[in-house]
Amino acid sequence: MTISSLTKVLAVFFLSLVSICSYAHSGRFLVLSDIHYNKYDTSSSYPDGSGNDEHTDSNLLYLSQVIGSAVYTSTHDSNGNNIDKPDFILINGDFVAHHYDTKCSNGSSGLSLKSCLLESIEDISSIIKSTANGALKDIPIFPVLGNNDSDIGNYVVSKSIIDNIYGVFLGSILPNIAYVNDNGKIEIGLSDGEKFKKLVQETNGAYTVKIPDTNLYLMVLNTVLYANKDCSENCALQCYEKINNNLSSVNCDKFRGEQQDYVQDFIIANSNKSPEIVATHIAPSNNLGMRSDLLSDSFNYLYFFDSSTTKPKAIISGHWHYHNNFLINDVNVYDVGSITYRKGVVPEYNLFTYGEYGDITKIKTCKLTNQNSINNKPLSSVTTDFSCN
Repeated sequence: MTISSLTKVLAVFFLSLVSICSYAHSGRFLVLSDIHYNKYDTSSSYPDGSGNDEHTDSNLLYLSQVIGSAVYTSTHDSNGNNIDKPDFILINGDFVAHHYDTKCSNGSSGLSLKSCLLESIEDISSIIKSTANGALKDIPIFPVLGNNDSDIGNYVVSKSIIDNIYGVFLGSILPNIAYVNDNGKIEIGLSDGEKFKKLVQETNGAYTVKIPDTNLYLMVLNTVLYANKDCSENCALQCYEKINNNLSSVNCDKFRGEQQDYVQDFIIANSNKSPEIVATHIAPSNNLGMRSDLLSDSFNYLYFFDSSTTKPKAIISGHWHYHNNFLINDVNVYDVGSITYRKGVVPEYNLFTYGEYGDITKIKTCKLTNQNSINNKPLSSVTTDFSCN
């Protein structure tokens, strides 16, 4: 073989290696869920997690300390050495506290619930991006809608605010948005916010991103639509559209159908393959990890993926505040715990490691270790200690 031929062979070999390496990316992402932030709680003490309150709010100082711990753990190993930053941050819904309409009217200076909600979510984004001198300021944040994240009530779906909530994080999301074009092909990247607004309103909060530096897809679904199957006068979930500034009730199945159509279109355009990772707020289970096929069909949105040749490698959800990992219909479901206190729950955040094909290979769970010693104590007098597995 001549030197020229050998050079060409080596060139082809190294180019193939580059191609393989570009696909064979593995990485990490930080997961925060059920923050339940109350912008109008101006107390300087830790929330009291020892009582019987089902949902305790996170005030600004508490949230800042928890985020500080999460940012440090995301960027340092157990010996305190710097490590690669996570590829992205996933927030699995319930940005704000329960009964936010009352807390807004009592705490703000006449702001609408929508304004209170968006200002509070902007606070959360700002804390994440400014902590530790902006260590994660350039890391994309992918938001999921929770049942609290509505400007017309808990468990009420409002199409008109979806793009506003996502818009807080829009700048980093647009270049990674994956969508099906008019020719039935997947394209990556949207040129402006108006196109994104149209997309998420048509899908009722669902969107898909291409995970940076990979060929993997992360799909976000709005599972508040599945909190109850049939709406009666005592039903928690009601679906609404804003029409001419009036609230007009519509059938929840309509919203679910629109989201299912979006998922099916994406699967067909993706060579009949499901996205590798799916993020939701409500898990396809109850808080004890009971499988969705043993419950009301309202939980079971996994049938979206039945027609695909591959199932998602992981569904990551929140809502119940409890940490559970289980297998449903051959899909690994990871239900993460909450940032906030809840009766019987220890606050936590999680770092997921994924492999080159989207498989979750490791979960680092960090839990608050000194909860009982800091209940109701001044934040200035205690430290937030998290212990990671």
